Amino acid sequence: MGATYSDKDIQIKLPCWTFPSGAKYAFGHCQNEQDKYNYQGKEFHYMGFDQIEEFTETQYLFLMAQNRTSDKEIQCYIRATANPGGVGHSWVKKRWIDVLQPGQIKYFKRISDEDTEVKETDTQGISRAFVPASVYDNPSIIQNDPNYLKRLEQLPEQDKQALLYGNWEVFAGQFFKMWRKHYHVKEKYIDPGLRKFLSLDYGYGAPSSVGWWQVDHDGNLHRYREFYKEGHTYEKLAHKIMELTPSNERIDYCVADPAIWGDRGHHKDAVEGESGAETMQKVWSGWTSLIKGDNDRVIGWGRLRILLDPGENQEPKITFSPYCKDSIRTIPTLIHDETRIEDLDTSAEDHAADDARYAVMSRPYASEKPKEKPVERSLNWYEENKRTEREFQEAQHGSRIW
Repeated sequence: MGATYSDKDIQIKLPCWTFPSGAKYAFGHCQNEQDKYNYQGKEFHYMGFDQIEEFTETQYLFLMAQNRTSDKEIQCYIRATANPGGVGHSWVKKRWIDVLQPGQIKYFKRISDEDTEVKETDTQGISRAFVPASVYDNPSIIQNDPNYLKRLEQLPEQDKQALLYGNWEVFAGQFFKMWRKHYHVKEKYIDPGLRKFLSLDYGYGAPSSVGWWQVDHDGNLHRYREFYKEGHTYEKLAHKIMELTPSNERIDYCVADPAIWGDRGHHKDAVEGESGAETMQKVWSGWTSLIKGDNDRVIGWGRLRILLDPGENQEPKITFSPYCKDSIRTIPTLIHDETRIEDLDTSAEDHAADDARYAVMSRPYASEKPKEKPVERSLNWYEENKRTEREFQEAQHGSRIW
């Protein structure tokens, strides 16, 4: 007999084909960030991702951890297809296209949340390869639907470059088109005398994103530190933020997603109690205050764009430290929502952008300029200046009187 199909396999709780050998071929989705937890604890010998650019990097890495076996005779592996664009364009390009020549195999391992290339002999290294292809490599489409190429030729240039030629250097639908790394990524002195505040977009299944901001005398914002990680309760996150803030930094306030004032269940199966905001404020008692962010998304994105846009021969009003890697990685890769064009696609990795939006919408005051101290002058200085002034007046009148 052949394979049998079940809408929901009893063992793995997914639509599945089961073969006479006992092997199973299952199908699943990961529409939202938290859907990755549906696969936790399961053992998948092979994983195939269709359109990997539609996944976030955190989803992919979590699912990758489920690619394992308890049988040493079985080899585990992952395959994925991708097109340029989509919510995952940046991380897919960084993971495969930027570091690999076509058909080349390299080995990498994760060190301090960064991919590091290692030798093939490294026992912790995992192989990776990129095999480019275009529509011309698919003879069945060309033979059976010759008009498909004509339709691709009619696309706007950016889409045509991506879908017809597989060009990863183009990026259709980019939300923050004004982003330029050489403008927006700056190393700046953290001045103890300047005003500072925090912004927060909370997540548990998805990363929490926290930004530390410095406001200069002209009202320019500089993101000089950030924390970006999932799995932190409100209490744990509040303590972590205090731990990362040096004792000589005075934080005026923390502006946060207003949803945390209504989050009383906190996490799955939790007993309802105080809100997430109340929990954090209790930890921070006397340290800093927590205020609700303005959650008007369209106005917020508009203000963030204004501050990002440097204008002609001008500096942008908002910059990011090179150490803020997650905001630098994710903000420029965000794309427009397909139905609400003035908003961005919320299925993308938008956590750092959201906390930056709360930051700019909090309208922080510019730091006060230090008052100039009166210059102390000696008696000789005053006498000398009086003489100079009298000589000038005499010269104007054509006479000198001594």
